[in-house]
Amino acid sequence: MALVETKIKIEDKYLKQIEKEAEKEGSSIPEFIKDAINLKLQSKKSKLSFKDLAGRYTTDKPFNVVEDKRKLRNGEL
Repeated sequence: MALVETKIKIEDKYLKQIEKEAEKEGSSIPEFIKDAINLKLQSKKSKLSFKDLAGRYTTDKPFNVVEDKRKLRNGEL
């Protein structure tokens, strides 16, 4: 039970931080970014940092979300 609570606290911390940054730029966080962050939390093998992961979806040419989710699940990112 404590492990689940810890994951939620970490998730909230990062989501709030990213939401603050998004608000500064006049935008909000799309659900797919939240999904990607949750996958990152679940994937201990992931090589991407939270900042890198969020950055993948805030560029002019966003990365393929479905493909990224698959790669995160398989530990390829």
